[in-house]
Amino acid sequence: MLPGFHGEAVLVATAETLGALLVGIGIGAVATILIARYAGPWFAPAVPSPEPPHATPTPRREREQSLQRATDDERRVVELLAANDGRMKQSEIVRETGWSKAKVSRLLSTMEARGEVAKLSVGRENVVSLGVTAIPAE
Repeated sequence: MLPGFHGEAVLVATAETLGALLVGIGIGAVATILIARYAGPWFAPAVPSPEPPHATPTPRREREQSLQRATDDERRVVELLAANDGRMKQSEIVRETGWSKAKVSRLLSTMEARGEVAKLSVGRENVVSLGVTAIPAE
């Protein structure tokens, strides 16, 4: 026991204990790096491979793809917009189709995400216009 300390645990750091601590930290760091480097692929989730490069889509190809994935409801919206010079208030689409506000809103959001329509907020209304990749009305 050290003089002046009675019954208390004392941690004494010597050169030997500090050296052993540094060696332990170094070994742990090297082991962590090796595990991450070589065992990582077995534990990591699979990452999908990038899609093969394709030719830049042309507007015509984009329209064809849009036409293939379009629903009858989306075609109806495009036809309404085309019949109204490519632009209508969202509330007019609700009134013309007889669909609920929620259905029209969801449908337009989906179409907007694909670039088929654009929504512009004007006050408390949305003005909807045909986008660049809009489905051609048949």
